[in-house]
Amino acid sequence: MIKPNTELMRQRREMFDLSQQEVAFRLQALGYPISDNHYSRIERGSNGYNNIQLETAFAIAKVLKYTVDDLFIFQPENEVDSFSPSPEYKERMANHMTKEKKLKVGQAIRDFRKKNKLSAKDIAEKTGMATSYVYHIEKGYGSKKAVQQIIDAFNIKIKV
Repeated sequence: MIKPNTELMRQRREMFDLSQQEVAFRLQALGYPISDNHYSRIERGSNGYNNIQLETAFAIAKVLKYTVDDLFIFQPENEVDSFSPSPEYKERMANHMTKEKKLKVGQAIRDFRKKNKLSAKDIAEKTGMATSYVYHIEKGYGSKKAVQQIIDAFNIKIKV
């Protein structure tokens, strides 16, 4: 929601010694079909005129030679706690490993490899990965799928 800062808009208009009609005329000259009545309602924050389009906000800011951030108040239309992530986002986040977790899992794979006197090449051959990718995983990079492939291939138990 983009609400006008009505007091500041009025002050800026009066500072340039402009009437609401003159502001509307200048907006029309910029290609915005806003009547003086429409502009007056925006400036007063009348019902139905307290949520304007972003393009209109920029045009008014240009005419009044001020920043959009000062002339308008940007508010979400819903309360923050009413926003809920989409099912796709939830699924993506459920499959997402944080960098910290990836580092711990990678270190655990490396510890397992060294404890069992395996080389990165041994792991790569058993999983079908490139040796360099095994090192990559051990450093905390790589996909969750690739990490799981190593864990499954060697039956590694990891506590994170």
